[in-house]
Amino acid sequence: MMGDATLPNRFDFMVEQETLLEQKIAVLQANLAFLRWKKWYYEHAKDAGTEAVFWIPGTHIVDPKWRAQYVATTETEKTD
Repeated sequence: MMGDATLPNRFDFMVEQETLLEQKIAVLQANLAFLRWKKWYYEHAKDAGTEAVFWIPGTHIVDPKWRAQYVATTETEKTD
């Protein structure tokens, strides 16, 4: 048993593991944020009966105003 002689190595290992875990959490949080946006999108499309309500006229491209509305809505909910 090495005991105290390995304290620096064990500490360094914990720092590395913390960094790796924080990186994984960041990826998961980004995935969750995207999933929540899509869930909001599909809920509203379902209520409207069509996805076309989100599209820029004449395209199948989602108008950025909808993403902005979603972000504003979710930011308001976080502060309430």
